[in-house]
Amino acid sequence: MEVRDLELSPLDLAIAPSGNIVVSSEHPFGVANATTTIREYDRVDGHLVRALVPSDGVRFQKPRGLRSNRHGRLSCVAQDEVVAFDFETGDCLGAVCEAAWSQRAGGDPVSLS
Repeated sequence: MEVRDLELSPLDLAIAPSGNIVVSSEHPFGVANATTTIREYDRVDGHLVRALVPSDGVRFQKPRGLRSNRHGRLSCVAQDEVVAFDFETGDCLGAVCEAAWSQRAGGDPVSLS
């Protein structure tokens, strides 16, 4: 299998229940306004199946660790938060956990939820 995706900058990899490859990506890597996505690739030929994107209001900076559960939720550890996606629909469920030292616009501290 060969993946050809100019927007891929892989940071972590997981195998979906379907056997497809799921990758967290920050492109271009290390740039403050990088595009961050979760990208799913076909297990047979490597073509891009879909890109999961954060919803409005979710920072999703520097996505790294990927984990899934048996209920179809895919979680990704990002800088200062954990963001969840409904893997079946691809919908972003938002930040399910935020670091206590994180600050949102306006400077108000946010605690773990």
